[in-house]
Amino acid sequence: MSMVVAHNIAILGLVESVKNLTAKIDGIDVNVADKVSKKLDATIQAKVDARVALFEEEAATNMLPRSLSTSNNHLVFSTFHFP
Repeated sequence: MSMVVAHNIAILGLVESVKNLTAKIDGIDVNVADKVSKKLDATIQAKVDARVALFEEEAATNMLPRSLSTSNNHLVFSTFHFP
């Protein structure tokens, strides 16, 4: 009978160890998922920032304000370039 008790205790210990290991693995999965999500978010944000900067640069170059003036009854358009 004592052998049955010893086996039951060993099995209960094994079950407890499996539960602990499962909890740790679940925690690791969450941590990895969080790290991957943060890295992806940072990468996406960097790409968005780069595209916005490029758009702003192109807009500053292509959509510059134009001034309208008259010279000898002709319309003259001049473009101002900003540094």
